[in-house]
Amino acid sequence: MTMMERLIRLTVPPNLSFFSSTMKLLVPVLIGICMIIPGISALPDVGISVTPADDSILVVNIKSPQENQIFLNDVVPPHIWVSGDVKSPVALQSIKITSGEGSTDCGNESPFGCNVPATTGQNRIIITVMDSAGNQVSIPREFTIKSGGLTLPARITISGRITDPEGRPVEGVVIRLISGTQPVTAESNTDGSYRINNAYGYHQKIRVEKKGYANITKEMDFNENLNTVDFTLEQTTKPVSGFTAILTTLVIHSPSEGETIWLDVVPPHAAVIGEVKASYPVKSVYAKTTDDGVTACGNTTSFACEVPVLPGNNRIIVTATDAQGNTAMEVRNFTVEISLLPPTAGNIYGTVTDSDGRPLSNATVTAESSLTLDNTPLSVSAISDDHGIYRLVNVQGRQQIVYVRKEGYISVDRAIVLEDRTTEENFTLKSRISPVPGFEFPIGTMAVIAAIGISSIAGTKRRRE
Repeated sequence: MTMMERLIRLTVPPNLSFFSSTMKLLVPVLIGICMIIPGISALPDVGISVTPADDSILVVNIKSPQENQIFLNDVVPPHIWVSGDVKSPVALQSIKITSGEGSTDCGNESPFGCNVPATTGQNRIIITVMDSAGNQVSIPREFTIKSGGLTLPARITISGRITDPEGRPVEGVVIRLISGTQPVTAESNTDGSYRINNAYGYHQKIRVEKKGYANITKEMDFNENLNTVDFTLEQTTKPVSGFTAILTTLVIHSPSEGETIWLDVVPPHAAVIGEVKASYPVKSVYAKTTDDGVTACGNTTSFACEVPVLPGNNRIIVTATDAQGNTAMEVRNFTVEISLLPPTAGNIYGTVTDSDGRPLSNATVTAESSLTLDNTPLSVSAISDDHGIYRLVNVQGRQQIVYVRKEGYISVDRAIVLEDRTTEENFTLKSRISPVPGFEFPIGTMAVIAAIGISSIAGTKRRRE
């Protein structure tokens, strides 16, 4: 017997019927496994986007929340605003959002937005969109919710003087503290002096800017509550001898550079507040937003208007033009968070008018918070300008009582709750003296008339005696 014959004899079982019966059992099993494997690979993973064969059929863009975003939420029970838009050639059937707290129906329209219950700490939601053709996309988002009020850092005061290299005061210089979540802005006076109260924290990033001068940005650490810092500004353009340049300048009070604005309105929008300084009448003020939209803000030296914004990073360009064609432009970069604002930051603005709708200047507007420091309520005050516009910056706490006072007018007290980072509140004051129909007397004139009347009555009485 050869070697090859021996190998064949050892390899092939002597009982061929056993081999045949074994194969009869294995073949169906192998066929079944081959059929199951492709089906398993086709199953979607939980929370992973299921994209149709044609990627252009159903496109979902989630604007809020962003992946790993952190929210400050002080409401019970906590919830999160989910928004986005869908592009689909056919009608949408449903938009459902699943969280650890259950499922929420977000309608069937684009754009969409709805509140979804969440928990304090780490959260994971799945946004599932289905159209009427049966196409479906599921997108996961993870985010964190932190609850409770923010601890107020130390509050300090910074003052000083702004001059040019020759020691002359520079008026209208904008000084910004752009550190952290509490930006503060001040402006230098005619003597170059400035003062910033209620700056939060000992570490500050200060930006000093004025058109026609080189801007200064400096990070400083302070050790005292009262601090003095002087700045010297260099002109970027030297005026020609014998000529005086006529410039139009633009100052934006809100939003501040690098500010975070908390909004809970749909569609989101923010207030742009500022003033124009020009030698000629103001022709127009426009605000251009991130999406290239343009909002007209009127043609007065003090202006306030609402502009549409997007969740996340935003950039606005405000342009002012006077009657002679001189223009000034300011750029602001800020962030919009779609959520309730932290309880320690808010802005209030609006107008004060009389009963006939005419603006009232020099009215004192004070917002007093429910929060206290050393048993004293935190408060912020402002004076209305010639157009009746006032602005209260860095109002502390959501619950506020706003007091409006002006001599000769009945005071107004109003309790409000700040729901947004920037809130508009308008006030109407009634005169304490009702004028005779057809006549209008200033308050001082009425006082003189009253005094003359009293003197006349007293004189008549003495003559009779």
